[in-house]
Amino acid sequence: ASPAEAAALIKALPESERALWATALYAGLRRGELRALRWEDIDLVAAVINVRRSWDADPAIGEIEVKSDAGRRRVPLIGALRKIIVEHKLAIGRDGAALVFGRTAEQPFIPSTVRNRALAAWKAENARRVKEAEDPDSVELLRPIKLHEGRHCATSYLIAAGLNQKPLSIYIGHSDIRTTYNRYGHLMPGDEAQARKELDAFFAGATQQA
Repeated sequence: ASPAEAAALIKALPESERALWATALYAGLRRGELRALRWEDIDLVAAVINVRRSWDADPAIGEIEVKSDAGRRRVPLIGALRKIIVEHKLAIGRDGAALVFGRTAEQPFIPSTVRNRALAAWKAENARRVKEAEDPDSVELLRPIKLHEGRHCATSYLIAAGLNQKPLSIYIGHSDIRTTYNRYGHLMPGDEAQARKELDAFFAGATQQA
């Protein structure tokens, strides 16, 4: 999803669902990390999300530590996401060790339930767009995504914003930068023409300084 599509997907959701999907789309947390995120992990003043734990898919296991040192990380909390998070916090009235997106303060959300609610909301929004369009055949419809796809979207936004591979791999929690490059290298800018342009600019500046 492009940034505009992401914003539209979030806006079409019920208010109670927006913060979860926005955190997936804008911060790139894994599904288990979203399930285990607690209010004490979000620093609204410093504008960062501290990823410290995850929630295992096996209900019998529950909350677990992240699998590696790379998984334990600080993710930038962009302005658009911070606003949604603050609204969500005021709406549910939780704080401290309570789960941010839990069914309750201690019970995590059920992924299939979250997915079904999102699909229903996006279907309703698409139906509204078609109904109100002068030409229904040309209307632009929302393309549903899965929660984990939000992580890929977040990574693509970081790349488009110009982050280099090292901070990019840190923010998305890869222990090996090669994993980041192998998975997302096709999105990273950089061909011979761009390299030549950047080198010309570098040497031009160095020559002027000399």
